[in-house]
Amino acid sequence: MDAGHASELANIKMLGKLIGRCDPGKAFPVLLRHYLSLNGRMVCFNIHSNFNDSLEGLIIVDARKTDHKTLSRFLGAKGLKTFLEHQKLADSA
Repeated sequence: MDAGHASELANIKMLGKLIGRCDPGKAFPVLLRHYLSLNGRMVCFNIHSNFNDSLEGLIIVDARKTDHKTLSRFLGAKGLKTFLEHQKLADSA
């Protein structure tokens, strides 16, 4: 993880604390934190009027740029090997 990415994750933790102070019992959404830790990028937002006016966002994660150890957690060893072969990426492990 590069220094810039570590800094972004620190800001997410700080944002979570701020949310908790402003609205006790609330926190930064866990799934959003995980997607952002995978270098996910928010590309657009929408207010979902049929779902209590909730905020929804489209997140794009480029799995080709995700750490192989992290991918292995989600895909398993065989899935990671298949993914790397399909994407013509070198296995760094």
